[in-house]
Amino acid sequence: MASPMDRLILPDALPSLLAILGLLLLWYLHDLQVRAGRIKAVDLRHREGARLFLHLTPDDSAACPACRAASGVAYLPALVTAKEFHPVAGSCTSPAGCRCLLIGLTGAWPEATRLAAQLRESGGRLRLSPAQLGRLLESARGRLARPAADEVALAVVDALRAEGHDPRLAAARYRFAIENAREPRDLALALSCHIRLADLLEQDGRPGEALALVERFLELAAGAGGTVGAAAGRVALMALRKTRLMAALSRTQTAGQAAPARPSLSRSDAPPVRPG
Repeated sequence: MASPMDRLILPDALPSLLAILGLLLLWYLHDLQVRAGRIKAVDLRHREGARLFLHLTPDDSAACPACRAASGVAYLPALVTAKEFHPVAGSCTSPAGCRCLLIGLTGAWPEATRLAAQLRESGGRLRLSPAQLGRLLESARGRLARPAADEVALAVVDALRAEGHDPRLAAARYRFAIENAREPRDLALALSCHIRLADLLEQDGRPGEALALVERFLELAAGAGGTVGAAAGRVALMALRKTRLMAALSRTQTAGQAAPARPSLSRSDAPPVRPG
């Protein structure tokens, strides 16, 4: 006689949900260790050498009013390090979740030095118009005293500004940032680039590539102790995205097996080219 347990059917997503719960527990325990002073957390806004910060959100239709209003503001490190620092006034209402990034720059070129001076005169905070931000970035091209110091950060700024009108450029700049992140202060940016690039790839109908980025993100975040890039919240969201992408790929593969095979158009099968 079969027992009730024999008829128990577990949902396919259960292993992934259990994995997410495990990740949340891991990061909660890690946070307890950090608060107790037993281990050192990796600062999300690693400030080594940063002379100013830019707060930006992707320039696309998904940006909510609160995030859009906070985008393009420059800060001095003294404000960023304050406990009460909140660059976004109000709550993010974007259906994609808050995608804002705080990007530190060493500012090793004259225009950035002038901006840092303006920030000191204005109390440490200054809103830049799109034209002002564009001039700041353009002035950095080929004029950095230490080109490697800000190249990853500037690539991320380029990508965020390009998402709304040139997703291909944005993806290329995110890839550059991921591949060239070497310094500790670039680690959080590189993880954020994994999230943004995975989003662009998923929107472009490339779930396999997006899944590979999500898995790499989870590996890097776990290796960093789970504190780089927003801790449990973003890790849990990426774990859910992994489940969604795996399900989408599974459906695609199933549909492909069920559909009749189509002959591929190889060079030999292609119709002859008629002379003009």
